[in-house]
Amino acid sequence: MLSKIKNLKFWPKSIPISLRLTLTYALIFSLAIIIISATTFYSSRYLGFQRIKEDIKNINQEVADYIRSGRDLDRSIFKNLNIRRPMDLKVYNQDGELLFKNSPHAPIIDMKRNLGEISILEINEQKWNHDKKKRFFKRTVYLNNKLSYQGEIFYIQVSFPLAGRDDIFNILMLVLIATNILGIIVSIIVGNYISKKILRPIGQITDTAKKITINHLDDRIDSEGPQDELRELATTFNNMIDRLQESIEKQKAFVSDASHELRTPISVIQGYIDLLDRWGKSDQEVLNESIEAIKSETMNMKKLLEQLLFLARSDREKDSFERVDFELDAVIAEVYRETELIDKEHKITLNNNDKLKINGDEQLIKQLLRIIIDNSLKYTEDGGKISIDSKLVNQFVEITIEDTGTGIAKEDLDNIFDRFYRADKSRNRETGGTGLGLSIAKWIVDNHLGKIEVESKLNQGTKVIIKLPTC
Repeated sequence: MLSKIKNLKFWPKSIPISLRLTLTYALIFSLAIIIISATTFYSSRYLGFQRIKEDIKNINQEVADYIRSGRDLDRSIFKNLNIRRPMDLKVYNQDGELLFKNSPHAPIIDMKRNLGEISILEINEQKWNHDKKKRFFKRTVYLNNKLSYQGEIFYIQVSFPLAGRDDIFNILMLVLIATNILGIIVSIIVGNYISKKILRPIGQITDTAKKITINHLDDRIDSEGPQDELRELATTFNNMIDRLQESIEKQKAFVSDASHELRTPISVIQGYIDLLDRWGKSDQEVLNESIEAIKSETMNMKKLLEQLLFLARSDREKDSFERVDFELDAVIAEVYRETELIDKEHKITLNNNDKLKINGDEQLIKQLLRIIIDNSLKYTEDGGKISIDSKLVNQFVEITIEDTGTGIAKEDLDNIFDRFYRADKSRNRETGGTGLGLSIAKWIVDNHLGKIEVESKLNQGTKVIIKLPTC
């Protein structure tokens, strides 16, 4: 019922929600008390009237039985009849002569009118008449009965004046109307209080949302209180602001780090250009050194920009790559062979390579393996070992790449997948790293519904475990 009322079109759009809730609550409560009051009034009136009818019928039948018994019509009749005030009993003969009445105050009914009506009735047929000439609720209930006994005609008339009873119901109606009006007023007051109390957290959310800007994300909504939908809304809003703040902070850090990473090679290039401008034209050694340095920094910038573009594209178009079924063991073998061909300073082994298929982007998986192996090569001294294994474990392909390199400190393990984070910042220029490789690797694994884990100890080496679902 509440949903139907809310969907009604009579609420103007300009009416506040608090007022709508108040009016809705008042309307529902008003309808409820009106229905209850009307049901109480009319059911009480109907049941009371039915009881009177039954009493009159019973008295009429008892009088008829009394007459048929042949006894005289005198006051001894009341010893055998259950006549209660204000019920009146009158008995007439066929000439309209009053033979008996139970009270000297019983009203005498114009029998000339009533005999004409009664004469058309069949014997023992009963009829209810309401005296419509009297004021509303000032009524009398009549039961007229024509009785034939031993050749004589008798007219039995039982009446019950409703004046006192209807006065009671008039008072009851006035009381119910007053109660309903008071109830409606109370429902409006209570509904207004409840709606404002319910909507107070929403007001807090609105006020907090108005304060939030890019440079002001510290405000939060008070989520203390009962475990209800509004508390859940406040908690959800706070969580959203937390994520927004974290995202903006990461974005700021990303832009700052990217600017820093680009500033360094640009500064190096600018320095060598100045060197060439001063002495490089005549000094072949300076010229060669400058060309090599500029070439190296240009390659670093190209690599950095490519990785930045990849991450920007991946953030914008998640899971947009093409998925196909392919043999993972062939990709692992290919990356192993090209690494062995390029790098002669480390001992690289492929210990186990089960023949397995996965569903995904073959080029991205190849890039993932190159990133992890390239990191192992950078942070493992010449002569160190790097091993590659792949096997099936519980419907997942488990690829393990382990090295004997410098390792990663425990406090750095939780941050190695953050963009531009480097556990060993001093070796960045030496290794040519950008701090984006592991972030890209994590994105590739996540978008293939896999997991990547890193186990490492300083000066003991690092183990990277990649788990990808099989076809």
